[in-house]
Amino acid sequence: MVVPFSESGNIPVDMDKSPPGPDNLKEVYICRDCRKINIPGGEWDKHKKYLIKDVVNNVADALHEFTKILDENKLTYEIPSMITCKSRSHIFSVKIRADYDYFIDMYSHADFREVLENTELFKSEFPSRKIAIFNISDEFSDRDTGSEIEYYSAASKDDLVLKLRQYVNKLITSKEYRFGIDEFDNILLYGLEENNVYGIETFSSGNTLYFLSKFLMQGALNGQNGLYITTRYSPEYILKIADSFGINIKQLVNDKKIFIFDGNSSLEKFQHSESDIWKIRDHISKVISEIGKYITKYNIKRLVIDSIEPLEISPGEDSIRYLFNELKNLDCVTMATKYINNINSNSIEDMYFTGIVEIGTVIDLNSIKNIIVIKKFMIRDNSRRLVEYNITDKNTLEIK
Repeated sequence: MVVPFSESGNIPVDMDKSPPGPDNLKEVYICRDCRKINIPGGEWDKHKKYLIKDVVNNVADALHEFTKILDENKLTYEIPSMITCKSRSHIFSVKIRADYDYFIDMYSHADFREVLENTELFKSEFPSRKIAIFNISDEFSDRDTGSEIEYYSAASKDDLVLKLRQYVNKLITSKEYRFGIDEFDNILLYGLEENNVYGIETFSSGNTLYFLSKFLMQGALNGQNGLYITTRYSPEYILKIADSFGINIKQLVNDKKIFIFDGNSSLEKFQHSESDIWKIRDHISKVISEIGKYITKYNIKRLVIDSIEPLEISPGEDSIRYLFNELKNLDCVTMATKYINNINSNSIEDMYFTGIVEIGTVIDLNSIKNIIVIKKFMIRDNSRRLVEYNITDKNTLEIK
């Protein structure tokens, strides 16, 4: 559509107060309710005073249909939402806050390469954020962007609304989980998946509880209840250490969003010989069955086992494989710790963990360094498979 702009300031003006002249007309897309303005080839901005009535705007109309879909599914969202990277700022049509942050842009007959090039600036700086582009276009087929950005083409406003609804359905049924630490999630190419067991292998490090607490807190704040099975520390110690990192797990425990199960005293002491394979399997099945009851009763979606060794019963490969197969049927994502001797250690469990991160401290030239080794994950940049990190005074993870 064409709307008047002031000659000074290059901003939209009210038609009633400033009759348009031929030199101050520009073609824009404007939402008459949220007032988001897209100046093709220029900057994005929003203006509180400018209002166009009785003008058909397919993108704006689709946006308001989309808000109804979001409300139906009880999703938290912002319209519009600005994001700033090092080189520029951009206003996305919608930001949906779920486990991941989803940024959505809507266009009408926008140039595919232009919008993709513009959006990739933000994806490269914030790689763990999900970004999708929806465009009413004469090209009716969706296109592969060659990146993690999704692109959907629609034939009309109604088709656009349909694709937005399908996108929301995919979002709310997703079995992919964020770890919960931005710097770490930015390294991983994919999130964590339900019915998989991931390992945190640790040597000479006291920061394991930081990672586990962040993992559970991320879920608890996004409707994913967590269960922490401790076979090493007392529940009181876990709460104390989490609090020292500024992570208020205790409040989430009180709110029944995180549950702590003390396996030190609750797990049955089991006497066996290594040849009692069926007896060992039967005992593992009983233990997993008890865990499964907790998961069902409290709708657990994130499970932490710290550490996994006592559940293995026997160090033999058969019992370990059987345990992992049982854990992968619990309909949640499992994070288990495993204590290793040094950074070069390998264990039988490495074959069965879907992904492995090593956390530890090393001495280098008389200095102590905290390191993360991405041992078994697909990552965006292989140069970051081994990184040094610090936990800042603000209790955020800083990767060097």
